[in-house]
Amino acid sequence: MDVYRQVSLLDLNGINTRYQARLNAHGIFTPLDFYAAPLPLLKQQVFRSIHGYYWYLRLRGYEIDAIDFGRKSFGNMYALQNQTNDPKELAKLLMNLCEG
Repeated sequence: MDVYRQVSLLDLNGINTRYQARLNAHGIFTPLDFYAAPLPLLKQQVFRSIHGYYWYLRLRGYEIDAIDFGRKSFGNMYALQNQTNDPKELAKLLMNLCEG
């Protein structure tokens, strides 16, 4: 708690002037105010999203940013040297992309 007395809202990583203005509009002016704010206020009024919950946890020492959610999709890209309409060349390209 002592560390929150020594810093401002803008000293918190991820709080910019826009978030500071939102917090100030709800009576939160210091990191201690931020810490004391109830979860429903942060979730439903200040951030109006899950970010309020994330901030609630961060301020209490949870390492939520270190979570690895794994890969959700795969992508592959290939650029042709020359444009072509040749079915054989396009079939090679398609095979390379599918095997990727």
